[in-house]
Amino acid sequence: MSKRILLVGCGQIGSRHLQAVSCLKEVESVDIVDCYDDSLVLGQTRLKDVADANAAIAYRWLKAVDVSSRGVDLCIVATSAQGRVELVKEIFEKTGVSQFIIEKLVTQSLTEYQELMAFAQRHDLKIWVNCPTRAYSIHQYIKSKIDHRQPLLFSQIGGNFGLACNGIHYADLFLFYDGGNEIRPAGTSIDPILHPSKRGKDFFDLSGVLTGYSAKGSKMILSYAADHLLPDVVTIMTKQARFMVDIIGGWAQESIDGQPWQKTCIESKTNVSYTTQIFCADIFSRRACDLPTLQECWPAHQYILTVLLPHFNQLLKVKNQFCPAT
Repeated sequence: MSKRILLVGCGQIGSRHLQAVSCLKEVESVDIVDCYDDSLVLGQTRLKDVADANAAIAYRWLKAVDVSSRGVDLCIVATSAQGRVELVKEIFEKTGVSQFIIEKLVTQSLTEYQELMAFAQRHDLKIWVNCPTRAYSIHQYIKSKIDHRQPLLFSQIGGNFGLACNGIHYADLFLFYDGGNEIRPAGTSIDPILHPSKRGKDFFDLSGVLTGYSAKGSKMILSYAADHLLPDVVTIMTKQARFMVDIIGGWAQESIDGQPWQKTCIESKTNVSYTTQIFCADIFSRRACDLPTLQECWPAHQYILTVLLPHFNQLLKVKNQFCPAT
């Protein structure tokens, strides 16, 4: 059966989602919504770069969500986190769509996140969060090799892409490995620097170190340096096994039972324009995918937003109830 997709937000990330869905053979139409002309032009330009696009797809370029999109099968929300709850409500009320993929951060505050979860439950919505790291085959493989009963040591080290913007991915990945549903704060060391976000003048991020632990004793360290942009390296360690992963660099190594380090196979395609194809196809075929659901991603957001809010407020000299990140 042919499928219809609604894409809300066609900026840097949204236009990559657009490239992905343009390759799906089961899709007959895509409605693209963005209030900025430059974003719509970016989407149209990036569509031209897709070599294996489905030529039968019909595209509509819109400035706002309206009832003409009623009956779509899936909505991808790739706007900033600010105003996310009201936007999802508007989309549902105007289109009736019941399946969503939404970008992280989901919301800027825990109150908003809880409001969205309640709204989704009330209207029986299926919402997945685009924290795809746990879906990568290398992490699926590593999880299959470790003893889930044992606590683990998890660390991530990288440049200043941000404790909020990127840290949420690794908080979620830690939960994926640990199997628990809570990250307990264990201290922070935050640089006294507000890093401006390229996504708008009202958005910022932080660098430094966050630590946490789980109920079974697993420990997590997330760190971003303030003075460079080198890609992330992730390590996972248990009593019997050690792993190192550099997704951007395209390499991974493992050492099992004290054996010498050896290379491990790693996927070559982790970009949004590829992964979203997989997630959408899975949702269409089995109403599920390997992304975390809204409920599954709550503990990672609860941890990140809770520990970062005081530092944002201190550096901005305000008393906000939300983190100005996206």
